[in-house]
Amino acid sequence: MLPVGVQGHRLLINMNSTATIENTLNSFFSEKDFSVLVLRGAWGIGKTYFWENYIQEKINKKEIEQTAYSYVSLFGLHGLSELKSRIFRVGKILKTRKEVEKELEDSSQEENQILRAVLNMRSSGQNLLRSLGQISQISKFLPQSKNFSPIIDLVEYSLINNYLICLDDIERKEDDLTIRQIMGFVDEISKRKKCKVILILNDKTLSQQDLEEFNKYREKVVDLEIEYQPTIRDNLLKVFELIYPFLEDFINVFQILNVSNIRIFKKFKWSANKVQKFIETTEPSLQKQVLIRLAVFCWGFFNSESTLSLSFISKSIKETTWLSILSDHEENKKWTEEEKEWSYIASTLGIFPSNYDDHLISMLTDGYLNEAGFREEINKANQKEKVDITQKKLREAWDIYADSFEDNIEHLKSAIQDILNADLSKISLWDFSQSIDLLEDYGDDVSDYIEKYIALNSQELASTNPEGFWSVRKIKNSILETKIQELRSSSKIFNIDDILNEIVKKQGWGREEVEFLSSLTEERIYEWMMSKPDRIVSKIRKGLFLFQGLTSNNEEEHRKYKAIADNTTAALVRIAKQNPLNRKRVKFIYKIDVPENELN
Repeated sequence: MLPVGVQGHRLLINMNSTATIENTLNSFFSEKDFSVLVLRGAWGIGKTYFWENYIQEKINKKEIEQTAYSYVSLFGLHGLSELKSRIFRVGKILKTRKEVEKELEDSSQEENQILRAVLNMRSSGQNLLRSLGQISQISKFLPQSKNFSPIIDLVEYSLINNYLICLDDIERKEDDLTIRQIMGFVDEISKRKKCKVILILNDKTLSQQDLEEFNKYREKVVDLEIEYQPTIRDNLLKVFELIYPFLEDFINVFQILNVSNIRIFKKFKWSANKVQKFIETTEPSLQKQVLIRLAVFCWGFFNSESTLSLSFISKSIKETTWLSILSDHEENKKWTEEEKEWSYIASTLGIFPSNYDDHLISMLTDGYLNEAGFREEINKANQKEKVDITQKKLREAWDIYADSFEDNIEHLKSAIQDILNADLSKISLWDFSQSIDLLEDYGDDVSDYIEKYIALNSQELASTNPEGFWSVRKIKNSILETKIQELRSSSKIFNIDDILNEIVKKQGWGREEVEFLSSLTEERIYEWMMSKPDRIVSKIRKGLFLFQGLTSNNEEEHRKYKAIADNTTAALVRIAKQNPLNRKRVKFIYKIDVPENELN
């Protein structure tokens, strides 16, 4: 029985349940009074996909009473005669030859004079279906066949009786095939030629004129309308298997993006399969991050109806931070609608800048993935993810201490020991220091942990400057502090280039760097400048001159800052005096003006 929602004599049904739609279609086929059904909905949501699967199953089960089935896409179709001819020529017979011939005989006896003439013309004993097909197919090879085309069209059209006809992509027809012609034709074949007709379209994309014509005739012609609105889950499951990793996360992403376009889902699956071999051995949390980002990128690139293009997303993601999202700054009120939408998506899905983003984006835009570069960035991200996971476990262990007043020290110690025993290479120096301090405070011997930690992280500890770490978060364990100092002393050979490279890179410095640079004489700095070091401008302006005008409450520190700046200036003055070109270089690049009369 058909669901009820009546407007005039036409039933309007909005639904997103596939089962409900199938039941409605079943009822449509069983109802003799209904001949024309409209299946409408947005582009890409699977209207045609759904219909083809539904009708093929019905045909396989021999549940269709019509003589033949024709599916015609109106995309690029010109004129009504071309539409009529296409319906006949693509038709697939659904009954036996004898059944079809009997229907043709009956039809010719009733009212079809053209068909009766054709039947009378066939030679005795000739197969009727073959002779009918020959009339249509041979005509195009005949001399002056254009003269016969009206006759052929009439013959073909006369044979269209009791057909099931699906007209798809109506909104993509050519201008010389009007909605008025289509609806008049549908009305004629449904009433006079006993056809059932399915119209598939996206009425929201019809031109204003076509929409007005469609609305004008739909009340008279259309018996039943279905608004096809499948759920995002339903459409995603048409593309992804239930066992596909992170399927529920994909459903959540596309629900947030509000997209159910099957074409986008297929593009996403292709892209996901492309990167799968590079991420399958990484942490599950990283795999999930990569695929969620890829889903958003596919949405931006393949969705023509999206307000956010991939180029906009690519630019915006580089500027996305927690502060930019959470800030209630006055400037946020000036955001465009696109910026507000991206802020919502990024904050909801936790999307922030990543070094592998450009590789995913270029895979979509260029169709090519830089496998070596992508693999390198994924490996780096995986190492960081492992550390982040360990740190999260440590936070959870600390919660045992902070979130209750129970006497649960053994529980706390056990949780920390489990983490330390798992992998010391993934634990930051600060977390390790705090962990062994707590264990030591409650009677544990931590010397083995220190030895293992130093052995596993010796290279990183030797190259990392812990000045800021020690000044703010003093390492309590003297053995750990001593071993780190020994590593740094044995491995670091100070030179100006190395020191300035680090300062330029991090725009900061440690006690040892200041100590070394302040010990350099004007002569030593001058010799270094004349040795043609690479990126000398950056090393002077963003390195040595960082100390220019810098003050400190500590008198000794203040003296060292001044010594670095003064000796650097003196070395540049010495160079400026060598010749007019160097004078100009020093003046315009380093803002030090040496009078011409002081040139050597």
